[in-house]
Amino acid sequence: LGRLGRVEIPAGCSAVFHPGSATDHRRALLGRNFDFPTGTYSDIVGIRRTKDESPLAADPWVVELRPDRGYASIVVGIMDVLGGMDGVNEVGLAVTLLADNESPAPEPSVVPQVGLSEQQIVRYLLENCRDADEAKHALLIAKQYYIFVPCHFLVADRSGRSFVWEYSPGHNREHIVEPAAPGPVVCTNHLLHRWPDPATLPRDAESAGTAAFTYDRWRTLATKTALGPPADADEMRAHLDAVRFTFPAPGVRTLWQAIYDLEEASIELAFFLRDHEGTSHYTEPIRFTLGLDSQMKSCEIPHVAI
Repeated sequence: LGRLGRVEIPAGCSAVFHPGSATDHRRALLGRNFDFPTGTYSDIVGIRRTKDESPLAADPWVVELRPDRGYASIVVGIMDVLGGMDGVNEVGLAVTLLADNESPAPEPSVVPQVGLSEQQIVRYLLENCRDADEAKHALLIAKQYYIFVPCHFLVADRSGRSFVWEYSPGHNREHIVEPAAPGPVVCTNHLLHRWPDPATLPRDAESAGTAAFTYDRWRTLATKTALGPPADADEMRAHLDAVRFTFPAPGVRTLWQAIYDLEEASIELAFFLRDHEGTSHYTEPIRFTLGLDSQMKSCEIPHVAI
């Protein structure tokens, strides 16, 4: 099995980075919502559900990786244990991927190819790069492809530098989008290099409530960011709450919300549990710290029940 099929959903992830100079506590923070379909594998590929089949993303994993050669890291993901959706390494580099929902006629490889797939890029950067400059170089020399969906990547380091790595819609040109000076960066599911003037972003015609689509989610986060830096992780979490996919959004939920502290090489994760009585319920934030003198404590990640 090389690919988990396609599902058309009006959703995607949201991320925002605040350098230490833009936070009250002088710590670089990266926050993200991971949005994904709530269906089972059978639902997504269009076959009959098997007995007691769980949603495809019911069991996310968090792993601490200590390669013989490379930087230690904490990685969060689903499906491909050779990759990850986001993570942070011991020297304060954080990486998160977000789907590119703008590129027309995507051509997923369906099966593994030579090079690095979209999830494997996350681990490649975390294990090999100490800062944003090294990450740029690593991306420029790497053979990349996508099994499932084209993605762009928000990369940030402890010093406050950051950039978004993107491909052109034809996947034939690379683009590095970064702020003119170290400052906040907002990324959702449209290609930032295509919209250098945010004032020209189109409207998401079918967006409603808090579950807005890519352009409206970007505007919401950019507006909150413009009001000033978050006082702490709780305030940053509140900003991300404004663009979560929760009940009654059809077919998709924000499955986890992550806040990365790049100074501490730590992560706080709140996982989606279930919908109950018209409300989407999440765990309290679970904290993981990459302690170099001790292994990450065992912690059971809750199972998602749709």
